[in-house]
Amino acid sequence: MRRVFSLIILWGFLSAQSQWLGTVVSKDGSPVAYAVVQHSSTGKWTISDENGYFIFTGVFNTGDTITVSRYGYCIKKLILPVKPSFIVQLSVNPINLPQITELGSRIKPNSRQEFFTAIKPASLGETEYNQLLQGIPGLSLRSYGGPASIKTISLDGGPASHTKILIQGFDITNIQNGETDISQLPLPFIEQARFIPVASGSQIGASDGLILLDPWSTGHRVQLSSGSYGHNASSIATSIAGAKWASRLLIGNRNDSGKYPVTWRGNTFNRQNNHFKQYYAATQSSLILSEQLFIKFLALYSKQERGVAGLVYSPSSAWRDDYILFWGATSGLITTKSRRHFRISSRSSKDHYHDETYNINSTHSLESYTLNYDQSTDLGRSLTVDFSLKYSINHLNSRDAGFQKRNTLINSVGVAWEPLKSISIKPDWQHYSVSGQVDESVSQITAEWSPESLTYFTATISTGNSIRYPTFNELYWVPGGNIDLKAEHTTNHSLICVLAMSNWGHLNAQLFTKQSKDLIQWVPQGSYWSPKNIKSVSRTGWRLAWRWVFERIPVDGFLSLGRVRAKYLEPGDHYEKQMVYTPQRTGAAALTWSPKWWTLHWQVHHTSEMISRYSWPADITLPGVTLHQISVGYRFQVFSGQLHLVIGLENLTDKIYESVQGYPEPGRTWRLTVTYER
Repeated sequence: MRRVFSLIILWGFLSAQSQWLGTVVSKDGSPVAYAVVQHSSTGKWTISDENGYFIFTGVFNTGDTITVSRYGYCIKKLILPVKPSFIVQLSVNPINLPQITELGSRIKPNSRQEFFTAIKPASLGETEYNQLLQGIPGLSLRSYGGPASIKTISLDGGPASHTKILIQGFDITNIQNGETDISQLPLPFIEQARFIPVASGSQIGASDGLILLDPWSTGHRVQLSSGSYGHNASSIATSIAGAKWASRLLIGNRNDSGKYPVTWRGNTFNRQNNHFKQYYAATQSSLILSEQLFIKFLALYSKQERGVAGLVYSPSSAWRDDYILFWGATSGLITTKSRRHFRISSRSSKDHYHDETYNINSTHSLESYTLNYDQSTDLGRSLTVDFSLKYSINHLNSRDAGFQKRNTLINSVGVAWEPLKSISIKPDWQHYSVSGQVDESVSQITAEWSPESLTYFTATISTGNSIRYPTFNELYWVPGGNIDLKAEHTTNHSLICVLAMSNWGHLNAQLFTKQSKDLIQWVPQGSYWSPKNIKSVSRTGWRLAWRWVFERIPVDGFLSLGRVRAKYLEPGDHYEKQMVYTPQRTGAAALTWSPKWWTLHWQVHHTSEMISRYSWPADITLPGVTLHQISVGYRFQVFSGQLHLVIGLENLTDKIYESVQGYPEPGRTWRLTVTYER
């Protein structure tokens, strides 16, 4: 504790923070990108993203005033409402008019925005990604047991490569395997996650949708945590800002021994060689060069040292070291009739795997560089044309997959037409060119109905197709790579309804079908695994998300449910069987009660039974599991800042479960988090 209070005293000149979430839209409900949002009395500011979304952290209270400005729109002054989430509606006007002042309003439903938002405030302490993300209906988080494991995300029974994960608009996918290992992203680095089930524009290739991760927004913070099985972590975040620029810095580390008890054939023992060490640093910067031009920058370096525990019945002494270095810069230019931004990013990573038992010593080095240009142009009040050009260069140097390179060029064009105030129609076209090996186009059309008589209702129907080219590992891995693989093609149909009820929260519902041809899946081939094309796969389902915040009592929460029937349609032994590692039902719920200085949080997540491997006479399955988490937090003023003390319990009922066959997860765990914010 002496370490905590020494840092508190060091930062004694700072001030207490609160967090506000908002969306900037035009009068027709369309998102307004790159608006400057400024707190009038303190001068603190932020910039909304491409979807008009922003997070504002500072010394704010209900009744304070913020100013929202965007070139081509009237400047608006807004009085912060009671709820920490609100909408800012701007009127189009290219000339300077007097400022407009009004009370922040409830967010109007807009199915072009996120379906579900997962938030991680300081009052809940340090939380693992499963607690943050598993509120997203239909999501599965695959882990090979404990903190040292690689962790990937999939939706609706599809492979992880079907879901794109973006940070501030930058794609962080590992081109070697087409997946994103979220264990490489430090927990304090990500503040919240947003799920968009139907991608549009330049992202329509993501057949299972987008997960948008927002990095930390706090100005000054010290966080320490300690918990079960040798867990301890620390991080420091700070910031500095001027009238037209701002920078943030985050550094930290994490250590876990991972020696939790497991049981195999009646014998109980501690998991060995499951340690995890992580060291990281990250920075963000924003610069407003003029009323029309801005620059944003983001960088992350994260290094991991992991033990590889292996199967519970076949322990391993292997170890893995890996790192990821990512940076990206965005330049945005706003004119009266257009919005343009240019992105450049770089992602490099290295993975070193060593196993003395099997004489394996392999290294994989990957470098990716991406240039992206996007432009949205208004051709009238009812017509907007979107254009995107993305060029990426990828190099892999791998002992197991060889030296490979791939250049990808993607052109996208979309036209948004509003024949009536309540109806919007948007077709999108996208063309892929991959190193001379792929030259194909995909398309999508979306129609949205938002009746004026039903202010809080929106319905969107979409249909389209997407393509995924095989990854380096799928083509060239030794042994098992298959150079004869075909590209996947998926056809999607979706209906989304959004209802924002004045006293009962925000309700989203979706019906969907997905038909995949030549789906790529790894299957056992004797002593190794190899990818093959599955001729036809059908996925049909629905998802629902309901989030509420009560005005009169300090209670908020959510309920999310999902169901998917994913079956093979290829003739053979597996015809019409549920796909492996695809639960038919998922669900989650949470309640947070915040009386004065206390925060009490409860969350539950359920995954139904799923097949892990086809067999005879019966398939091998993983049983369904329901997991509970609770936390109790207390905050109080210290040196004009806030100190949060949070104790949390995960897997409260001490369930024995696995997300991958043979890799048991930890039982009941506790964690104490101390966070000081100014």
